[in-house]
Amino acid sequence: MFSKIIYFISITFFGYIIFENWSLLQTIGSDLLIFKYQFLLLALIMQFCKYFLLAYSFHINFKQAGAYFNFKDIAKSMYIYLYLSITTPFIGAGGMLAFLNHASEKNISRTKVGAGAVLALLTDYLSFLILVFISVLVFKDTLEDFPSIYINGIMAIGVGLMGVIISAIYFKHFLIFLVEIFRSIANWAGRLFHKKELYDIDWAQRNVQIVHECFLDVKKSPRLYLWSIFICFITHILNIATLAVIAWALKESLALSKLTSTYIIINTLESVSPTPNGIGVVESLTPKYMASLGINFSNALVIVSIFRFVYFYLPVLLGFYLSYRSYSKRTD
Repeated sequence: MFSKIIYFISITFFGYIIFENWSLLQTIGSDLLIFKYQFLLLALIMQFCKYFLLAYSFHINFKQAGAYFNFKDIAKSMYIYLYLSITTPFIGAGGMLAFLNHASEKNISRTKVGAGAVLALLTDYLSFLILVFISVLVFKDTLEDFPSIYINGIMAIGVGLMGVIISAIYFKHFLIFLVEIFRSIANWAGRLFHKKELYDIDWAQRNVQIVHECFLDVKKSPRLYLWSIFICFITHILNIATLAVIAWALKESLALSKLTSTYIIINTLESVSPTPNGIGVVESLTPKYMASLGINFSNALVIVSIFRFVYFYLPVLLGFYLSYRSYSKRTD
């Protein structure tokens, strides 16, 4: 029942996103018509490689958490995860359903799947922090290309995130306290709407213990987790390379510092903007930022629209199709 609700919510939000951004999507279509297909093909290949590596990162972290998935299933679920993350009003948490549904079918612990997904998302975020840190060091002579407010904000979030990880390892009882609060609220809602409690009295203790053990495994054998962070770091490099290829197609030869700072802006706006994955915000603010770096504004508009098409909109459309196929099979 919950899966059906999430699925129909995602359809509603997906339709709303298409309606609100129809003029933008038409612009992308016209941009594609004048774009050289060789460069577009290369950009698509790099993005395919990126999602392959992301799926591998999730595969590593699921395995580390004790959730053993088939890699092919994870690769397919990555697109569904992206689609559900932006079309459900749960700040990305809806995307977890892509893996949790599959876990139920394979009799895999949903808690372990959730812990593995959290580990994978942390590796992705930590790899982005490393990219920002390295960029500041390498491009220290051209830091004017990097807006300090974005970098400071990312670093501050990173410090807070590391605090959460340390708490998960060393302060298990504090996490149990927080999850107990959630359990109390959820049970109150369950009694109100379903006339029964949703979670038993040991639920918080049991699930926090599993998550705690996952983080302890990372502490005991960090090599695999560091390898996962490196893989995610390569995915960010592939995104920057995709941006470079699109710029070259329009004969805009951008300095590496400007390409990197533009990507950092895009990634940050996707995380902090009020719209899902920065839809509309990225497309409107990034070209202005690129113009401030000396890039032709009309070219900047095309670069951002084509990049977002291969990097975001096309995977979301594929995720929508795969989500529909998955839902149809479950209801047959």
